[in-house]
Amino acid sequence: SSRVLWTLAVTQFSEDEILLRNILEAHATKHSNFKLEYTLAKPPADWPHRVGFITKEMIKETMPAPSEDVMIVVCGPPPMCAAIKPMLRELGYEEGKTFFSYL
Repeated sequence: SSRVLWTLAVTQFSEDEILLRNILEAHATKHSNFKLEYTLAKPPADWPHRVGFITKEMIKETMPAPSEDVMIVVCGPPPMCAAIKPMLRELGYEEGKTFFSYL
């Protein structure tokens, strides 16, 4: 049987804005097919994860390559979605086929 692999990129300005963090991390610990990627615009000095906004390089490093069995879902504030959609297109994801955006 095949397993669905999930990667959730959580982007916030600060660490205290990460919603449901305990639940997400518990789920990632319990399920090996669920991976979390955090990035903060204004991280604390000891932040062990990514810093800054989502970039094309981050997408390339953390998300599966475009293919028929991959789906990328973008959800967030309109400016963030507007910034990410062109990056996904440049990387070969097709809107409405391999990536979807929800504002």
